[in-house]
Amino acid sequence: MKLLDEALKEVDQIELKLSSYEEMLQSVKEQMDQISESNHLIHLSNTNNVKLLSEIEFLVVGIFIVFFYGCLSGIKFFEGATLFSNHI
Repeated sequence: MKLLDEALKEVDQIELKLSSYEEMLQSVKEQMDQISESNHLIHLSNTNNVKLLSEIEFLVVGIFIVFFYGCLSGIKFFEGATLFSNHI
């Protein structure tokens, strides 16, 4: 009977450890889920920044072309910008 009581105590200790490990693993899982979501949002933000940079570069090059085309042909800058904006 004494051996059975000792075995039950050992089983209880093991169950407590397993329960503790399960809680730790759940916490790690939640943290990994948060990191995954953060990574997704960072990737989305990066993609949007690349698209925005591309659009800004397009506009800057367009303004640059209008400005220098206007200087070479004698068109005032704002008239050339108006022509450019009408083509967008």
